[in-house]
Amino acid sequence: VVERQPCSPQALLDEVGDIFRSSARSKGLQLSSSWHGLPAAQYLGDSLRLRQMLTILVGNAVKFTPAGRVDVEEIG
Repeated sequence: VVERQPCSPQALLDEVGDIFRSSARSKGLQLSSSWHGLPAAQYLGDSLRLRQMLTILVGNAVKFTPAGRVDVEEIG
């Protein structure tokens, strides 16, 4: 069942960034995340599934990036 609850894109980005920041740093990568929408924006959505998708995408980016940086950006 897909949930429809208020969720903050900025909070999702921050949470996922916090999960992978140390593993990126240990590989010598710089990890950054940016939300370009309104600072306090809230959207109806399934934050659990969005977090799962972002976690997989960012995890793979960190895992398969040999050098440099990983930038995660959401445009609202």
